[in-house]
Amino acid sequence: MLLLLLLLLLLLLSLYRKLSIKYHPDKNPDDPQAASKFILLTKAYECLTDEDMKENCRKYGNPDGSRAFNVGIALPSILLKKENRTAFLAVIFLVLLVIVPVLVLNALSNIGKYDENGIQTANYDLYMKLLNENLIVKNCPKIFSHTMELQNIQVRSIEAFNYFNRVFYFIILLKN
Repeated sequence: MLLLLLLLLLLLLSLYRKLSIKYHPDKNPDDPQAASKFILLTKAYECLTDEDMKENCRKYGNPDGSRAFNVGIALPSILLKKENRTAFLAVIFLVLLVIVPVLVLNALSNIGKYDENGIQTANYDLYMKLLNENLIVKNCPKIFSHTMELQNIQVRSIEAFNYFNRVFYFIILLKN
C-alpha cells in the first residue's frame, strides 16, 4: 500500500513537472492564458501535496482558503431583519421620491421672490408707489405694515395689532 502511494506521488510529480514546463509563462510568452493555466496547475499540485492546502480545498474549495470578502454596512440590526425590509424600503421611497422633491420644488419656487439682501422683490414695487415726497410721517407705520413679510404674520388679537402700530409710530417719532 505504501509502495503504491509512493508510485502515485512520483507519477504526480513527473506529470506536474511536464505540464509546468509546458504552461510556464516564460516558455509561452505569446499565449495569454499560459500564466493562468500555470497558476491553476501549481495550486492543484499544492492541493495534492500540502496538508494545509488540502484542508483548505476540502473546506473552501480553494487552496488559498476562504476568499469570501464580507462587506458590512453600519446599520442598526432592526433595519437588516427581513421582516423590516418592506417598511425600511417604504420609508426610503417616501423620503427620496416625495419629501426631497417637495423640498427642492419649494426652494425653487422662492428663487425669484427675494433679492440678494433677503428682501422680497414685491416690496420694492409697493414702496415705489407709497413712498414719495408728499409722505406724512404718521403714515410710515401703515406703509411698513403693508410689506409682504408683515402681511404673512398672523396677528392673534386686535390689541396686539394696535400695540405694533403704536410701537412703529413711536419709533418714527424718535427718529424725527
